[in-house]
Amino acid sequence: PACHWIVAGETLTPGGHRWSRFDRFQGSAGGAPPPEHFLDDDEPGAIHYTSGSTAKPKGVVRSHGANAAIALGSLERLPMHRDDVWGLLLPMHSAGMYGVLLAAVMAGNPVVLADYDADTLGNLIEKHRVTHLAMGPTMYYGAARSLAAADTRSIRHAVWGGMPPNNRATRALEAVLPVPVLGAFGMTEATSISYSTAEIYASGRIGSCGYPISSMA
Repeated sequence: PACHWIVAGETLTPGGHRWSRFDRFQGSAGGAPPPEHFLDDDEPGAIHYTSGSTAKPKGVVRSHGANAAIALGSLERLPMHRDDVWGLLLPMHSAGMYGVLLAAVMAGNPVVLADYDADTLGNLIEKHRVTHLAMGPTMYYGAARSLAAADTRSIRHAVWGGMPPNNRATRALEAVLPVPVLGAFGMTEATSISYSTAEIYASGRIGSCGYPISSMA
C-alpha cells in the first residue's frame, strides 16, 4: 500500500517543502526509478551514542538487520491494520525510529509526527484517529487531563518505555484510555526487545518487561 505521511504543525521536509504523501516526495526525483542496492543484514545501519551502564558515552553500531528485526518485532506484538495510525512522540534516536517509524513504513501505515504537548495530546489523537501510541510513563501521566477530555476510542495499543511506571498512576489511566498501557523493555543498543501483555497487566505486574520478540528469543 502507499505510504502516507502526516506532518503535524509547521514541520518542513528537506528542501523546505511541506509534504503529506511519500509518493509525491518520491516523484520530486523526476520520475527516475530508485537505484537498486541490496544491503547485507550485517552492514552498519546507524551509530547510536549512549552511556549504557558505564556512564561513559560511546558510539554503538547497529546493523540494518538488527534495525529491521526490531521493526518486525514491533509489528509482531503491535500489529497494524490497513487504517491504523501511529502517534510518534518519542525521540527518533532509538525506539521511536525503529519500533515506531520504520515499523509503520514497513506496514505502509500513516505516522503522526508531533512534539509532546500534554495539553493538546488528546486533541491530536482525536483529530488523527491514532490507534498506536508509545510514550514514557510520565508523558502519559502529564497528559491525563487532556486524554480525559478527548475521544480516544481509536487507540488499540498504548505502550510505555524508558523508565519504570508508577503502578497507581498507570492504573488511573484506565479511566481515560480504552486499553491498558503496557510495558516495552529495551536499550539504546537494541531498542525495544520485549513487550508486556494484557494478561500480565491484569495479573497486577504492571511494570513487567513481558516476553521477548521472536527475533530476540
